[in-house]
Amino acid sequence: MYALTNCTIFTGKKFLKKKSVIINGNKIDSIISNRELPSTIKTIDLKKRTIAPGFIDIQVNGGGGVLFNDKPSILTIKKIVKAHQSFGTTNILPTFITDSSDKMLMAASAVNEYLESNMLGILGIHFEGPFLSQKKVGAHNIEFIRDFNDTDARIICSLKRGITLLTAAPEKLEYDSISFFKKTNSPVQILFSDLSDVMT
Repeated sequence: MYALTNCTIFTGKKFLKKKSVIINGNKIDSIISNRELPSTIKTIDLKKRTIAPGFIDIQVNGGGGVLFNDKPSILTIKKIVKAHQSFGTTNILPTFITDSSDKMLMAASAVNEYLESNMLGILGIHFEGPFLSQKKVGAHNIEFIRDFNDTDARIICSLKRGITLLTAAPEKLEYDSISFFKKTNSPVQILFSDLSDVMT
């Protein structure tokens, strides 16, 4: 246990002065007045810097000169995490856009390995596709946009821990498809893309 002292603390709502942050392991234990700080606790003097909550980015395609889709590996994830940490982002979801099933599996395996090794900086994975609208492909390769299928669904559900976010077009996921994701040990959070094609 140690204390971060001589700093301004931004809670997300207000600035706190003359207080210290107590760290226990890798978690914040408490924020206490400097007067309450035990004399025996180890301290780190932040020299009047400001502490603020880290940003969380749920759609990160790359960083540090690399793209997750180009080479979905632990090394790529490390480079992306390091690049975004320099701007205050402490956790990301590496985002894999529409591609082949083989590359999807590589992306999921890399994230699984990263999380299993207890390295910091990512919370899981974001699959942006492949179940998207062919009318609104944007930057996605239309060749790889496809309908719901068990092969891709199993890859999407393969994370052993962490968060899995799936961006999909609502018209591509029927009731049974959504039920498939809900029944897995690794529940998938579904973010629907533009609803204009299915709303009347």
